[in-house]
Amino acid sequence: MSKSRNYYCSNKFKFLKIDAEQKTTYNCHAAAPHAVDLMWLRNNPGQLFNTPINLAERQMMLDNQRNKSCEQNCYRAEDNGAAGPRLYEGHVERTHTNVVTMPETIDLTISSECNLSCSYCCREFSSLWRQDLVKNGSYTGLGNNDSRYQPTSIDQVLLHISQKNRQKSELHKLLNQELSLVSPHLKKLVITGGEPFLNNSLIEILDNVKNIKNIKLFTSLGVSTARFRRLINQMTGYENLTIAVSMENIGPYHEFNRFGTVWKNFLTNLEILEQSNIAILFHSTLTNLTIHGFADFYNRFKHHNIEFDLAHQPTFMPVYVIDHQSREKILKQFDDITLPKKELIIKSLNSVPSEQQRQQTSNFLTQFVQRRPGLNWNIFPADFLKWLNVNVV
Repeated sequence: MSKSRNYYCSNKFKFLKIDAEQKTTYNCHAAAPHAVDLMWLRNNPGQLFNTPINLAERQMMLDNQRNKSCEQNCYRAEDNGAAGPRLYEGHVERTHTNVVTMPETIDLTISSECNLSCSYCCREFSSLWRQDLVKNGSYTGLGNNDSRYQPTSIDQVLLHISQKNRQKSELHKLLNQELSLVSPHLKKLVITGGEPFLNNSLIEILDNVKNIKNIKLFTSLGVSTARFRRLINQMTGYENLTIAVSMENIGPYHEFNRFGTVWKNFLTNLEILEQSNIAILFHSTLTNLTIHGFADFYNRFKHHNIEFDLAHQPTFMPVYVIDHQSREKILKQFDDITLPKKELIIKSLNSVPSEQQRQQTSNFLTQFVQRRPGLNWNIFPADFLKWLNVNVV
């Protein structure tokens, strides 16, 4: 297998995601997380990117061996004939020969504080998702994805710790120290959440990293207009800042897939952002739920830069887990879309879903709607709902 297929990914040598709240790091945004060894980090300042597990996984890359943390979003997608992140982001060419290196990009998850529970998100990155699971219990019938939708003891604790106190932990301070130590080497800093605009330390964080030439801040624009306007007014002096607006739908589809947002409020906040001098791009996460209204979103906002990623986690949400009629309609819509690398979306759409993926999508969608009063799944095509065999009302 290793002789006939290239398993290398340059992101393993260039990218580090830090999540102080969950006490994890990722050596690629698409990889599975690794727990932080606090004692090791105390004894090896500035080496968070060169932990023993990261070095071992990079050596596997150099030896063209398939490694476990890359299974969930890349290798498994490619096994199914779809395009994983390493393909559509162009990371298959060899860039490094040494396992010890420094990150070029850091993705800093500053908090899971979030007032939305997006359809493709989970308890790890949204406090609203966490509240739902703690209050209403685990989702069922989702196979190997179950842990994504099961509250843990850590989730229970996090709900009772204030944002301010979460940021006082020793690990949080150590990880901030790591960011400071490696920042001279960085080409890009990505700030994610949760919803960063709900973090009370956001401006302080931006002040501390203003020496980094490229800063990308993700937001769903779901916060109150007063708060958003106040913070945007404080950001107008950051020439190195780009705000990445997370969206892939408009109107009812937007309110469904980014549950908790109001379309009218989103448009008001977007207008505030467009009137500032801050660079903007749109980032779309494409799943079997968000792909349905994507063409309408594209046609409305194609005057902006649009980038995308294809979700392969959870395993029932890739874009191809849809019925034949919907697939044909969406493929035809892509004839009029000029999005860069759209051929990789088309390649993924042409993959074939399994019966297990169909059933798990049905189980998920049923429970997702049941827990959110007033949410209407009748916005989806009738053929898609019939294929899922959900009880449409």
